[in-house]
Amino acid sequence: MLAFPCDICERSLCERQQLIALALGYDEDTFCPHCLAQKQGIDLDTMLQSVVTYIHSRDCFKKPWVALANEACPLLTLNQPCLCKPLMDTPAESVVL
Repeated sequence: MLAFPCDICERSLCERQQLIALALGYDEDTFCPHCLAQKQGIDLDTMLQSVVTYIHSRDCFKKPWVALANEACPLLTLNQPCLCKPLMDTPAESVVL
Protein backbone atom coordinates (compact mmCIF):
# COMPACT_ATOMS: atom_id res chain seq x y z
CA MET A 1 0.00 0.00 0.00
CA LEU A 2 1.32 3.42 -0.92
CA ALA A 3 1.22 6.15 1.60
CA PHE A 4 1.83 9.84 1.61
CA PRO A 5 4.44 11.46 -0.61
CA CYS A 6 7.80 12.63 0.74
CA ASP A 7 7.52 16.11 2.28
CA ILE A 8 10.63 17.23 0.38
CA CYS A 9 10.71 15.57 -3.05
CA GLU A 10 7.12 14.25 -3.25
CA ARG A 11 8.17 10.66 -4.14
CA SER A 12 5.60 8.06 -3.15
CA LEU A 13 6.50 5.97 -0.11
CA CYS A 14 5.62 2.36 0.59
CA GLU A 15 4.96 1.02 4.10
CA ARG A 16 8.56 -0.18 4.43
CA GLN A 17 9.86 3.31 3.72
CA GLN A 18 7.43 4.75 6.26
CA LEU A 19 8.78 2.29 8.82
CA ILE A 20 12.35 3.35 8.00
CA ALA A 21 11.43 7.00 8.62
CA LEU A 22 9.66 6.11 11.85
CA ALA A 23 12.69 4.13 13.08
CA LEU A 24 14.81 7.23 12.48
CA GLY A 25 12.46 9.28 14.66
CA TYR A 26 10.39 11.01 12.00
CA ASP A 27 6.89 10.32 13.27
CA GLU A 28 5.21 13.56 12.22
CA ASP A 29 6.96 14.17 8.90
CA THR A 30 7.13 11.89 5.88
CA PHE A 31 10.46 11.49 4.09
CA CYS A 32 11.71 9.05 1.45
CA PRO A 33 14.99 7.19 2.05
CA HIS A 34 16.89 9.55 -0.27
CA CYS A 35 15.80 12.63 1.65
CA LEU A 36 16.31 10.89 5.00
CA ALA A 37 19.92 10.11 4.10
CA GLN A 38 20.44 13.69 3.03
CA LYS A 39 18.90 14.97 6.29
CA GLN A 40 21.16 12.57 8.26
CA GLY A 41 24.20 13.74 6.31
CA ILE A 42 25.21 10.22 5.24
CA ASP A 43 25.05 8.22 2.04
CA LEU A 44 21.92 6.23 1.28
CA ASP A 45 23.47 2.75 1.56
CA THR A 46 25.03 3.49 4.95
CA MET A 47 21.78 4.91 6.27
CA LEU A 48 19.76 1.93 5.04
CA GLN A 49 22.17 -0.62 6.50
CA SER A 50 22.15 1.15 9.86
CA VAL A 51 18.40 1.54 10.08
CA VAL A 52 17.72 -2.07 9.08
CA THR A 53 20.08 -3.25 11.82
CA TYR A 54 18.18 -1.02 14.26
CA ILE A 55 14.80 -2.27 13.00
CA HIS A 56 15.88 -5.87 13.60
CA SER A 57 16.99 -5.00 17.13
CA ARG A 58 13.62 -3.58 18.22
CA ASP A 59 10.50 -5.75 18.35
CA CYS A 60 8.21 -2.75 17.83
CA PHE A 61 9.81 -2.23 14.40
CA LYS A 62 10.81 -5.80 13.63
CA LYS A 63 7.28 -7.24 13.80
CA PRO A 64 5.81 -4.98 11.09
CA TRP A 65 9.04 -5.25 9.05
CA VAL A 66 8.83 -9.06 9.05
CA ALA A 67 5.10 -8.93 8.31
CA LEU A 68 5.88 -7.00 5.11
CA ALA A 69 8.63 -9.40 4.03
CA ASN A 70 6.53 -11.44 1.61
CA GLU A 71 4.61 -8.54 0.10
CA ALA A 72 5.59 -7.06 -3.23
CA CYS A 73 6.50 -3.40 -3.06
CA PRO A 74 3.62 -1.32 -4.45
CA LEU A 75 6.13 1.11 -5.95
CA LEU A 76 7.03 -1.55 -8.52
CA THR A 77 3.49 -1.41 -9.90
CA LEU A 78 4.09 2.29 -10.60
CA ASN A 79 7.39 1.50 -12.36
CA GLN A 80 9.31 3.18 -9.53
CA PRO A 81 12.40 1.59 -8.00
CA CYS A 82 12.07 -0.28 -4.73
CA LEU A 83 14.95 0.45 -2.36
CA CYS A 84 13.65 -1.53 0.56
CA LYS A 85 12.83 -4.94 -0.91
CA PRO A 86 16.50 -5.99 -1.17
CA LEU A 87 16.82 -5.06 2.50
CA MET A 88 13.89 -7.32 3.35
CA ASP A 89 15.79 -10.24 1.86
CA THR A 90 18.93 -9.55 3.92
CA PRO A 91 19.13 -11.31 7.30
CA ALA A 92 19.92 -8.90 10.14
CA GLU A 93 23.08 -10.82 11.00
CA SER A 94 24.57 -10.08 7.57
CA VAL A 95 23.95 -6.32 7.67
CA VAL A 96 27.31 -4.68 8.24
CA LEU A 97 27.61 -1.21 9.68
